[in-house]
Amino acid sequence: MKSALSLAGTLRSKWQGRRFRSSDFSAHEGLMQQLQYREKSRAWTTMVMPDETGVPRLIEDRLRDGLEGPFDRAALTAQLWGRIKEVKARLVGRMGPMPADEWYLERINGLHVKTLKQLVESGQWITREIGGDEISVDVDYAESDLVAVLPVDVPVTAVPAAAGAVVLTAQPLVEQVDQDQTVMRSMRDVLPLDRPVRPSGAPR
Repeated sequence: MKSALSLAGTLRSKWQGRRFRSSDFSAHEGLMQQLQYREKSRAWTTMVMPDETGVPRLIEDRLRDGLEGPFDRAALTAQLWGRIKEVKARLVGRMGPMPADEWYLERINGLHVKTLKQLVESGQWITREIGGDEISVDVDYAESDLVAVLPVDVPVTAVPAAAGAVVLTAQPLVEQVDQDQTVMRSMRDVLPLDRPVRPSGAPR
């Protein structure tokens, strides 16, 4: 999503009616390098999370160990429940009313013992190590430029134009904005509706 948004913004801002140059994509390529580093480092850190002694331990080894015995259900339950209580205590002030302890214990007791051991072996999610600032795509569009995809029930018609071409027309678009993250633009911005389109079989 971010790469597509960045590329669309680059094409829109750099297009001058002439062929693009490689330098036009410098900012876009720089952003791609940032995204690659952020996502790859996050994924790699998760796959080789260190254990209690600080030694990296592959996630596949953790899951494999979780499938092997011995299985001490009481000890595994106590360990997982201790982690859940820590998380619950940390979030209770931010999440409002939370279920009683019995609700969590009932679900832990309903797990297969191998699943329970895998949850214990895989460890807690290392949010501090992989958290932090995300790479943002800053693409500003004028308010009048905000458009959205054409509704399905809006007909698109072809009207005659000069030199045997046709022009696609449609009803005005309704602005749709994703308030949570970003503003998306239709590809019809890149290829405007008033661009002449030759009908099939028309002479070039």
